[in-house]
Amino acid sequence: KPHWAYDAGYFLPVRHREWIEWTPNVLRVKTEIKGATARVRIQSCTPNFKEYQIREGDGPWRPVEPTFELALTKERHEWRLRAVNVMDVAGPEYRLVIARE
Repeated sequence: KPHWAYDAGYFLPVRHREWIEWTPNVLRVKTEIKGATARVRIQSCTPNFKEYQIREGDGPWRPVEPTFELALTKERHEWRLRAVNVMDVAGPEYRLVIARE
C-alpha cells in the first residue's frame, strides 16, 4: 500500500534517485526570552530519532529535552544543538547565540 504522503502531495516524483537531496536532522529552534531565562523548543524531522543534544563552548555534548530552559548569566552565551539518531549519527550543528545589547 502506498505511503499516505503520496496522496497528500508531499512527494515529488523524480526520474533519477541521485537527484534526491534531503537533509534529515536539520533543526528548527524557537527561543523565547523572559528576564534572565531563555525557553528553547527544538523540532526536527529526524528518522529513527534518539535524542537532542546541547553543548556550551568546548564542553561535552549532553542530552536535552525538546523543550528546556537556559539561565542567562553572562552578557553573551553560545550553544550548539543537534539531533542524534538511534545509530548515534549526529545531524548538523545548530548555533544558538544570545547576547545582551
